[in-house]
Amino acid sequence: MLSELQAFHGDILKAMRVHYTLCQSVTPDRTALSAVRWQMAQAGRVRMQFLNDVVFPIAEQHADSPSGTAMLALRAAIPAYRQKISAFVAIWSANAIAADWDGYRAAALGLRPTILQFLRNEETHLRALMADLGSPVPANLPSLSYATGPGIGATA
Repeated sequence: MLSELQAFHGDILKAMRVHYTLCQSVTPDRTALSAVRWQMAQAGRVRMQFLNDVVFPIAEQHADSPSGTAMLALRAAIPAYRQKISAFVAIWSANAIAADWDGYRAAALGLRPTILQFLRNEETHLRALMADLGSPVPANLPSLSYATGPGIGATA
């Protein structure tokens, strides 16, 4: 279960690294930005489907445990998280990005910690839930790095 979540996170983090690199450019590459934003959205949807179909039902079954409660609290925070992402996407259309590249880059840089923290929390809470279920995490499955710089997504 954790390796699956990490694979989904890995897809998001890979796209975020590409996005970060694109944002270092003096001018926007509209085609590449559009593609990577779509990749992030798709990866996020697949991840959310996994959480809804697999992880959250297990957390509901173990809602009396601290880890189950924590995972359900994370689920409760999803609407606010999604609202932040949706507002960013709505504000920063392709035309808006082209019109204010520096503003977009600053806004994107400001949103990264929110995304990375949410992903980090998903992994942390799933690790705890698995431990509570007596399902140990394999020693060869290190935590992902959720740092905010260009090296995001490397193993810790």
